[in-house]
Amino acid sequence: EAGDYLLTASFSDVNAGTDVLVERRSEVQISRLDEGLRFSDVMLIDDFSKSSNESVYHKHGYELVPNILGYYPEHKSNLAFYTELYNSPQVLGEEGFVLFYAVHKKGGDKIVNKIRRFKRQTPQAVNVLLASLDISNLPSGNYDLVVQLRNKENELIREQRKSFQRNNRSVSEAATEVHQVNIANTFAERLTDEETEYYIASLKPVADVSEDQYIDNLIGSGNTHMMRQFLFNFMSKVRPSSPEMLFDAYKSQVDFVKANYTTPLYEGFETDLGRVYLQYGPPNDQLIRNREAGALPYQVWQYYELKPNALFKAKFEGSSAANGQRNVQFVFYNPSLSVNEFVLLHSDAIGEVKDNKWKQEIFESFRAQHEEGDFNNNSIKNTYGTRINDLDQNLNFKGVD
Repeated sequence: EAGDYLLTASFSDVNAGTDVLVERRSEVQISRLDEGLRFSDVMLIDDFSKSSNESVYHKHGYELVPNILGYYPEHKSNLAFYTELYNSPQVLGEEGFVLFYAVHKKGGDKIVNKIRRFKRQTPQAVNVLLASLDISNLPSGNYDLVVQLRNKENELIREQRKSFQRNNRSVSEAATEVHQVNIANTFAERLTDEETEYYIASLKPVADVSEDQYIDNLIGSGNTHMMRQFLFNFMSKVRPSSPEMLFDAYKSQVDFVKANYTTPLYEGFETDLGRVYLQYGPPNDQLIRNREAGALPYQVWQYYELKPNALFKAKFEGSSAANGQRNVQFVFYNPSLSVNEFVLLHSDAIGEVKDNKWKQEIFESFRAQHEEGDFNNNSIKNTYGTRINDLDQNLNFKGVD
């Protein structure tokens, strides 16, 4: 019967003879279905077919296979669902109405990518809506399926929502937004074509996977107007109130790595040094050794706490990128001895390259120091002035030779 209930689930170990180990409670409200216009919950379904077999999955002549997780990976391009509307004759009389259904950003009011449809209905004791939407071009994200009852005057009478999650790496959210961006009288409009291409490429260290791919596609297209739109949109999403201030601050960082880490072959932001600087910000400590006896030139950067570039904190908040690891080191070395050609050799940061034998790699004289050639030996003979063995202690080690 209608009312407020408490659903309780308890777990115990019967073999150990213990009392309840874990208990979870959830409030459940059962509404009266004979009072006013009411939607049932929206049921997301993986598949449906006509059937006369009675079962818990049988509804109005259809066998429904529910999608209980509300998760749609890349290979699923169809969002099917089922819902019921009650008491429309009592409330609407004989007046027809329309059921709109669309995809919105979770908690939002705007329809995403024009993914919407509608069905006209006449009042019945139970109005059934079994329908689907094409989500093949829906980017990854959290969304609401929104079902709305509207009258002939298009007035919203009743609404029901169901949340779901989409994982679709083949479609960038950026691509669905950029063409609508107005850049008139903005910093993006004032950039030259060459500056536009340079600074949009420099976003890659602070871009997510889909944005990274879209940047490559944009640069390949040569469409500098869309590049400007993307650049402005990128900054606006992070700092809506002052996108130009954010761009100027990031531009200063990009210009810094250009001045300090550019090589004959790569722009500063394309190098490992530049990428790490832009992705995580400046290190808390640095050890730079360009002329250490028996060693290739190397640098060790230490971060007391590893976080995304502070300028883009809002962009990565809550994501795996904001992992907050502590005492993280990045080891770069110059195997070619060319000007500034440092590459990342090792890091204990999650997702970065890892090489536990990085000390051996740096010291060209390793074989001479260990006559048996034991490369599983992690110890390095102390060369006069070296501090490479001190790094394991996570000490402050600022210094440049």
